[in-house]
Amino acid sequence: MKATFHKTKITGIMTVVPSDYVDIDSELDTIYKGDIKALQRIKKVIGLQKRHVAPKHITASDLGEYAATLLLKGMNIDAKSIDALIMVTQTPDYFLPATACYLHGRLGLPDTCCAFDVNQACAGYLYGLYIAHSILDSANNGGGGQHNVFY
Repeated sequence: MKATFHKTKITGIMTVVPSDYVDIDSELDTIYKGDIKALQRIKKVIGLQKRHVAPKHITASDLGEYAATLLLKGMNIDAKSIDALIMVTQTPDYFLPATACYLHGRLGLPDTCCAFDVNQACAGYLYGLYIAHSILDSANNGGGGQHNVFY
C-alpha cells in the first residue's frame, strides 16, 4: 500500500533512549537459549548490536514525557495547542488506561486533545506516522487550520 499525504508535514522530532544498554551477543544464552542462528538472524533483521534498557523505575511514559518536554520547549510550542497524542510502545505503563492518557495528564494537554496508544514493536513507528498523518490530512481536508499532533 502506498500512502500519500498532501497537507501534512513533520516539523519536529525528538528521540530519547536510556543510557544503559545490553550487547545483543550477551543474550545468546538467556533470550535466544543458545540458538546462535536465531541470534544472527535477529541481528541481521534489526541491524543492531545493542539495545537500550531503562532502569526498572523508568517507564515508557517517563521517557515520553521527557521527549515531549524537550520537543515542546525546543520548538516553543504551547502544550495547550496539541490536538492529539499518539503513544507508540511495545511496553506500555498500563494496558488500561492507555499510557497516552496518563501522559496526556502529565503534560497538561487540553481536554480536547485525543490520546491513545498504538501497541506495536518495530513497525510501530510507521503505524504511528501513518495514523498521525491520516488524522491531520483528514482534519485539513475539512478546511481547518494548522493542527498539532505529538507523536
